[in-house]
Amino acid sequence: MALLKPDLILAWISGNPRGDVERLEQLGFKVLALEPRKLDDIARHLLLIGELAGTGYEATRAASQYRNQIRLLESKYRARQPVTVFYEIWHQPLMAIGQAHLVSRAIELCGGRNVFADLTGLTPTVSMESLLARNPQAIVASGALNEREARLAPWREMKQLEAVRQAKVFYLNADTLHRATPRMAQGIGDLCEKLDQVRRKRP
Repeated sequence: MALLKPDLILAWISGNPRGDVERLEQLGFKVLALEPRKLDDIARHLLLIGELAGTGYEATRAASQYRNQIRLLESKYRARQPVTVFYEIWHQPLMAIGQAHLVSRAIELCGGRNVFADLTGLTPTVSMESLLARNPQAIVASGALNEREARLAPWREMKQLEAVRQAKVFYLNADTLHRATPRMAQGIGDLCEKLDQVRRKRP
């Protein structure tokens, strides 16, 4: 990296070890460490990076477009009938998302309720027993598109869960929903549509 002589290095606070970031700073690099926790942080970070990179015009345009998309989704879905949601980050061990996770904000925007929003940490490990006790109306798994069948197959055996019995287990592309970029608006739109399917199928 030193040979490339970057003018700016972007770091992810919860994804990059603090020691690595400090080492880069000690070497004289300018490091900007970010941790989006609110959906609007994506727009704010775009503007900040644009200012530092000298691409303020492009950043302003992208931030404005993203904010407009989020506002439209929020006005359409947030006030709709609540849907309880289990969002699976990983299956073995079973990992959920806590209240601090950005995707939990997306669930709320879609009118959903994260059944593990009371847990601390970004991606807490949970037991199947605790999931059965919370019995969500929808289960959402996510990952690479070519992992879809492998990630959904284990859920078909869990008939104790309402979401499984009602065929309300969904799979979303992590590339659009797990990346804190303007493309997250697309991922949130997909998530909102899945939760709306649950509402439409209610007896």
